[in-house]
Amino acid sequence: MTESLLLALLGDPLSGSGVSDRHLGKPDPPSTGASLRRALIAFLAYCSQMTLKQCLLLHAPGLTPAAVLEELPRLIPKHLTG
Repeated sequence: MTESLLLALLGDPLSGSGVSDRHLGKPDPPSTGASLRRALIAFLAYCSQMTLKQCLLLHAPGLTPAAVLEELPRLIPKHLTG
C-alpha cells in the first residue's frame, strides 16, 4: 500500500517521471499584459513628474517635484472647500 502510494505521488524512478518533472512550488511568470500595464503606469508617472519639474522651473524655480507632491494632500482640500 505505502509503496504504491509513493509511486503514484513521486512517479517511477526508473521511468524518469515524478515530482521533479512538475516544477512544484515555482510561481508562474507574470502575464505579458500585466507587465505592459506596469510599464505603462511607470512611463506615465515618469512623464507626469518631468512635466511637473518643467512647470516648476518656469513658475517656481525654488520648488522641487517632491516638495509639491508632499504638500499636495494638504492643498487639495483647501482648494476644494474654500
